[in-house]
Amino acid sequence: MTWLFEDPWPLTFAFGFLGLLLVVVWYSRPQKALLTVGALLLGLIPLVWLIESLVITDSERVEERIFGLAQAFQQQDTEATLAFVSPQNLPLRLALGAAVARVKLGPDLTIRDISVKRMNPTTLRSRFRANGTVTLDAFNAGRQPSRWDVDWKMLDGDWRIVRVDRIHPIKDESMELFQPE
Repeated sequence: MTWLFEDPWPLTFAFGFLGLLLVVVWYSRPQKALLTVGALLLGLIPLVWLIESLVITDSERVEERIFGLAQAFQQQDTEATLAFVSPQNLPLRLALGAAVARVKLGPDLTIRDISVKRMNPTTLRSRFRANGTVTLDAFNAGRQPSRWDVDWKMLDGDWRIVRVDRIHPIKDESMELFQPE
């Protein structure tokens, strides 16, 4: 049922198509029931969009967290960046803290192709691309593509990172987290 809240387009198209079909059929066979059901289906479309806008799913929360993490990292705010990571994952916290100090992301950073999949009741896995200009220790590496698999776990009422896997943008193989291309 969460697909209703993630993507309202399937119901919009279904209600729109069926509603219009019933209205067209009503023109050739004017029966009150055809017009009533057709109008009801067309009237449900705004309701679908209202429900979609009011309900924020876990996947949408994780997507917001991805953008928040990128912004904190881009602003080189170590404390804010580390707030996205599980306190129990000390190796990742140390690596990420060091990366925030050494890596600068340009204003052209883009996050795309986000997908979020539920792994179990308390864990979600996100996969996304991050592309932008990267400067490492004052060396401008230019525009760099990257792909990431990130596991998020619900901890203390918030989604926090528990695992990160950097994926080669072309080969679909794991890479070291902060290894240059």
